[in-house]
Amino acid sequence: MIVKNFIKKTSKAMDVSATLQDVVSLMHTQKISDVTLLKEKRPLGIVTERDILTLYQDNISFEHPAVEFAAQPVITTQENRSLEYVLSLMIDHTIRRIVAVDGEGNYVGTVEQ
Repeated sequence: MIVKNFIKKTSKAMDVSATLQDVVSLMHTQKISDVTLLKEKRPLGIVTERDILTLYQDNISFEHPAVEFAAQPVITTQENRSLEYVLSLMIDHTIRRIVAVDGEGNYVGTVEQ
């Protein structure tokens, strides 16, 4: 079993130019808990629901670029890695999300614990 077979086919990525409001809108319409920000198809950062709630609590304007508040660097794995390897990596290092990329480093999807 390889990672790419377990990635849900939802839109969980946006261009790095997206605002926080764009991220919130995508989370709402897709019913997802995180968004990966991409620069030329490559993962640059991740924004989660927790990040959004913290920013809302801190009265941050949602017109700001989301990349300013994204978790960086993004932890990635090749899409053809075994699921067992990725899950053990996540458990051993307390990682909640790993972004799967293809051979060229382009975003394929996100694996969540």
